[in-house]
Amino acid sequence: MTLRSGWTRGPLADVIDSIQAGHSASGEARQIGPSEVGVLTTSAVLSGVFDPSQHKAVAPHDRPRLKAPVTAQTIVFCRKNSEEVIGGSAFVEEDAPNLFLSDLLWSITAKGDADPRWLAYVLQHPDVRARIRTVATGTQVTMKNISRDRLLGIEIAIPPLAEQRKIADILRTWDQAIETLGNLRKELLQLRKWLRNNILTGRVRVPGFSEDWITGPLSDVLHEHGATSTGKEEVYSVSVHKGLVNQIEHLGRSYAGKNTDSYGVVRPGDIVYTKSPTGDFPLGIVKQSNVDADVIVSPLYAVFSPETVALGSLLDAYFESPTTTGNYLQPLVQKGAKNTIAITNRRFLEGRLSLPRNEAEQRAIASILKSSAEEIRGLSLQIESLRLQKRGLMQNLMNGNVSDEREKRNGHA
Repeated sequence: MTLRSGWTRGPLADVIDSIQAGHSASGEARQIGPSEVGVLTTSAVLSGVFDPSQHKAVAPHDRPRLKAPVTAQTIVFCRKNSEEVIGGSAFVEEDAPNLFLSDLLWSITAKGDADPRWLAYVLQHPDVRARIRTVATGTQVTMKNISRDRLLGIEIAIPPLAEQRKIADILRTWDQAIETLGNLRKELLQLRKWLRNNILTGRVRVPGFSEDWITGPLSDVLHEHGATSTGKEEVYSVSVHKGLVNQIEHLGRSYAGKNTDSYGVVRPGDIVYTKSPTGDFPLGIVKQSNVDADVIVSPLYAVFSPETVALGSLLDAYFESPTTTGNYLQPLVQKGAKNTIAITNRRFLEGRLSLPRNEAEQRAIASILKSSAEEIRGLSLQIESLRLQKRGLMQNLMNGNVSDEREKRNGHA
């Protein structure tokens, strides 16, 4: 295959002018007021469309540390995170003077002879994302990290500036459709947040139920069955956004050792706690298994069976929030010298929550949460469908490849 006429190949260094790093700062997961400042989280770029609402309000004593504001015509890029998140990026349309980058993010500026929006699409190109994951260092446990030099060394196809702009305009049309659905999804997520804060806490009761909720340790409602692999189960991991996922289907290969005898069995409806920092969950994530068969997970994970499947659904919804997860785990976890998480399975169960013990009420709340999740999931599938179509379009528009026969017919061979 050869390049289209006028196209060249070169490293990203040929089209990237500067890379500015963000800074570490403590913050509270809430929207900032007019006189406050916030630090972006990696969720701001996960969808490929910049979402300034994904930030944390910064404590006053940390404000002087923030030196990388979010500015228009730049690209916010995730330089460190899990394998599925690293390399995520989004184009910034307008200045966001009260928002700054965290230490997991970079701000990338295009050179004067390169279109910044086209560059943003280049960084989102599936081939480039795959290359970013390949050259990044680190493991799933410590998180992946990419250096400036390794990013700038990735080779791409570079069209003339006029074609860059045309490509960017075409792909922007698809992004606008995705944005429209994305805004509707945000409204549904806000409704789900209300459900978590009210229905899931007992502030607002489901009609027909008035029995007092019971506050106690999770050990009252979760137990560790301790079942281990029989050698027949598939190996799964836990994802922030998808819950339990097949390693090969989700990550492209299995990370399991040759001997999985010590791997824990996860039964349908079980609760799994990962003891490693992931994205916005620095103390680990907690998910319920919605897989309809027994699977196995690394012995580093803690596996528990809930008193009822419905109660497990309530806990899954409770722990989908970074704030509530952090509030629960913070008193229980000890952080090691290398940011490792030290917590025993027994210690995890010592945290106390207020929960309904009436099974009918558990099922009623779980049904409401399930309907909410299905609405969000349905809309997410529509968005994903558009993204896949856009991805195919990107492959055709941005690789710059033409067959040798076509080149000969056009007189370029």
